Amino acid sequence: MSRIYNVKSVEYMNPYYIGNKQVQNIYFYDVSGIIAEVGIGWISTTDSNRTPVKEIESLPFNRALKKDLTKQRHFFIKSTAEYHMDEGVDLYIYAPNSGMAVEPLGEEIAMTLVDRIHYGEFYNLTATFRSRVSGEWEHKTIKLMKRTYTRSESTTAGNKKGRFIEVLEDHGYKLDSTYKLAERLQDDEFINSMIEVLQS
Repeated sequence: MSRIYNVKSVEYMNPYYIGNKQVQNIYFYDVSGIIAEVGIGWISTTDSNRTPVKEIESLPFNRALKKDLTKQRHFFIKSTAEYHMDEGVDLYIYAPNSGMAVEPLGEEIAMTLVDRIHYGEFYNLTATFRSRVSGEWEHKTIKLMKRTYTRSESTTAGNKKGRFIEVLEDHGYKLDSTYKLAERLQDDEFINSMIEVLQS
């Protein structure tokens, strides 16, 4: 019989740990395959800090050598993340047998800025969360997004901004980034120079 592991939390650290390894990512799956990916080694419902989830912290996990979604169990394997310096693990949670409900929502707008629109992969997670304010457990559904954006696109204002930068650079005003533009707009001499460029 294979050994059973449980995730553990470490004070002042967000990621879960299991088998003395840091959790790098959490996946939820069912018979159809992966239905949601967290993108980090903990659940965060309000900001970047970990929100305790009672069901995850009580689930029995098996150590596995490779990803196998046919056994309908909770397991962890060596992480496939290439960007992390430490050798961590990924959790795979079989949602139908987890006490939680996971509803994939697909790609939606995550953030709208003046010049760009960012999209993300969203899902609903119904579970028992502990409030960081009161410390009490509450069973509810929360809409979450995978940690990283799936894509970004420029708005009309963003395209105009890009074209404006090109015009400035064509006239010898080199900017390392669009953020530099806001900085330069505080400079009266630069503003007067731009006026001359636009009037020429």
